[in-house]
Amino acid sequence: MRKQRILALLTAIIIASMPMAAVQADTIGKEAQACRELGILIGADSSGVSPQYLATTPTRIQAFIIVLRLKGIYNEAAEYEGTDNFKDASAAGWAENYMAYAKSHPELGWQGNPDGTFAPSANINGQAFYKVMLETLGYKQDIDFTYAETLKFAQSTGLVKKAEDISKLKDFTVNDVAKGIYSALNTKPKDSENKLITVMVEKNIITSEKAVAAGLTLDTKDAKVVSFNAISNNKIQVEFDQDILLQKADVEISQVGGSSRLSVLSVESYGKEATISTTEAKPFNAYELTINTLVPTNNVVIKGYKRKFVAMPKDTVKPTAKHEIIGRNEILVTFSEEVDRSSAENPSNYLIEYDVVILNAQLNESGKVVVLKTTDMSPNSFYRFNIQNVCDIAGNSMDRYTALFEGAKKDTQGPIVVSVMSESNTNVVVTFNERVDVGSADNIDNYEIGSGLSVTGARLDESGKAVVLSTAIQQSGTIYNLTVQNIADTWGNTMYRKEFRFVSDSTRPSVSVMAISNNEVRVTFSKKMDRQSAEDISNYSIDKGLDVRDALLDGSGKVVTLITSDQTLREVYSLTIMQVFDAWGNMTNIYTGKFGGMPADVKELAYTVKSGGNKIIVTFNKRV
Repeated sequence: MRKQRILALLTAIIIASMPMAAVQADTIGKEAQACRELGILIGADSSGVSPQYLATTPTRIQAFIIVLRLKGIYNEAAEYEGTDNFKDASAAGWAENYMAYAKSHPELGWQGNPDGTFAPSANINGQAFYKVMLETLGYKQDIDFTYAETLKFAQSTGLVKKAEDISKLKDFTVNDVAKGIYSALNTKPKDSENKLITVMVEKNIITSEKAVAAGLTLDTKDAKVVSFNAISNNKIQVEFDQDILLQKADVEISQVGGSSRLSVLSVESYGKEATISTTEAKPFNAYELTINTLVPTNNVVIKGYKRKFVAMPKDTVKPTAKHEIIGRNEILVTFSEEVDRSSAENPSNYLIEYDVVILNAQLNESGKVVVLKTTDMSPNSFYRFNIQNVCDIAGNSMDRYTALFEGAKKDTQGPIVVSVMSESNTNVVVTFNERVDVGSADNIDNYEIGSGLSVTGARLDESGKAVVLSTAIQQSGTIYNLTVQNIADTWGNTMYRKEFRFVSDSTRPSVSVMAISNNEVRVTFSKKMDRQSAEDISNYSIDKGLDVRDALLDGSGKVVTLITSDQTLREVYSLTIMQVFDAWGNMTNIYTGKFGGMPADVKELAYTVKSGGNKIIVTFNKRV
């Protein structure tokens, strides 16, 4: 019986499952092409969806099966085993179960004739077919329209252009069916803001890729690019305000004012972020990135996004690594620069010899630190640790890292605070003797400062051993008591509640000065300084007509580089500094220091480049 059914299906319209023959696009209309691409029309034989096939007149059962394919329930109907059926089902042969499915699902619009028959072999007409299309769009016969007014109502919804054109058709062909389906796919269902094809994509009946390939246009919403970063010579990161599955074909990169283009090699898309890898760009050349998504993601697209950028030199510096055993089954790996997440989190890039298995690898937010989870390592046993194939974000692969280590002995003691120091009038640094748990370290409830000074924030730094507390403004010279409690180490041991003292610094900073080039003077302070006053050029004056043009405080907060006009070789200058404050609000005494003029720098300008997260780091051999 099963073989007979399959044989019959192979000879019936649309039910055939033989491979399609290629059909030239100009031999059939766009409607039939779309139905063929979506798998709604297949054809009666190996010639596929041909003009001859489209000219045939479908029976009611053939039209029903076409609609089943449209709705994505063909397989469900084929496997249906219900026994309630139309009166003429016994003579339907292979179509009997499909008719039973129609009988049990009247909402599909195939209720049959008043006498209880389905008439599977009867030819379908335009009125009957468009009645089904209306019901596919959510309209109900005898509620929204009457059967007699089917075509007029279809015209009012935009499903057909002219009702009379359909009613005049002597033969309603498969091509007319294709036109009706195409029109239905481009019509909004009842109470819907989107077309039927969009609704079907949302319900996963049809993929957006198939819909676009079929030449259909989906209803879409525009997403926005919220950030753009050229992170290396051949990598670009973009972030959207909504999830987007960006693909290679969506991206074009052309040279500004030139004819060359960058080829897009790959696009790694994850949620709202995407990383675009390209062929090598010409350093310091201007390019323009264009994004137009061809296939929507959940009806979301990017259209017409353009961004110009300057390509930086290629980063050729390889990342290096070091490791630290932080538990019986944890290893901390620190890289010299930000690394590619996929390679850094690939456990196969790490190996511990002598029966220890890497279970997973997790890269932290800094992009430089990986925590490896392993099976237990035995105390007093020695292991060999290997790292390879981890790349930086520019694609440079590290040299193989190999190190011997001894398995960690179980830690049973809680962490100890080794120092508490005021770093500025709003920051206090608490340093522990070992790495501590980030959850307990970042909890401000575990810190309390007396004298009414509130703790407003706590952040564990990259070392895992120092916590930076943000506080209300500290009073200079005041001694404060800090209570620390409930901080756990990475073994789970918790420290006892303990009290520490720190002083909000009241000493004035001392100063030293020296010339370092023909137009640079280095001013070194004994402590961290307030950036605003330290970079105010009006707080510095030099005699003999030497101008101070800029003042730059470095990352340590203690060194200011003054940019001056050109100095005279071996001329002795006096620099006066006043009204510069340290990070605690203490002002320097008025300071006067001397320095000798330096010769003009004739060294050739050189640079090195490496990637740094969302930026390119260019290091020159001298100030530019």
